[in-house]
Amino acid sequence: MLNALKFVIFFMVSLRLSFAATGNISVYFSPQDRPDKRLITLINDAQKELNIAVYSLTKPDIAQAIVSANERGVTARVLMDKDQAAGRYAKDEYLEGYKISVARDKHKAYMHHKFCVVDGRIVIAGSYNWSDNATHHNDENMLVIESPELAEIFNKEFEKLWMKNK
Repeated sequence: MLNALKFVIFFMVSLRLSFAATGNISVYFSPQDRPDKRLITLINDAQKELNIAVYSLTKPDIAQAIVSANERGVTARVLMDKDQAAGRYAKDEYLEGYKISVARDKHKAYMHHKFCVVDGRIVIAGSYNWSDNATHHNDENMLVIESPELAEIFNKEFEKLWMKNK
């Protein structure tokens, strides 16, 4: 609990600093705002790199957007929760079929992150799982923050997780 509180405080302080630097933030709530549409647009707009840490990835059109980005030459790496990746509708094997680097966490507990760093300058984060249920039924949130400073913090967390789990 204390570590979670430290992370939240760190996240909020980092976020405040990033807001001062760029100030471009968008908020989406599901089901009404259809966060999947914005997420797919951002993936489609990626030019260099996608670092994705996501608990659940079962939505076919999001997986297809990642594949399309990869086919355009974007480096895509996806870290998923091992239990979710073992699910019937998980898209980890689909992505691997297109030569996308996928890792499943080796942690005892859940890898419960839901974030993506696009081109080292945009962070997508929130409670939003990349699934049909999250899109159409659940109450979820997704933030899109344009901030190279915040993207650097999330990329460091991604790299730490990636090295432990690849």
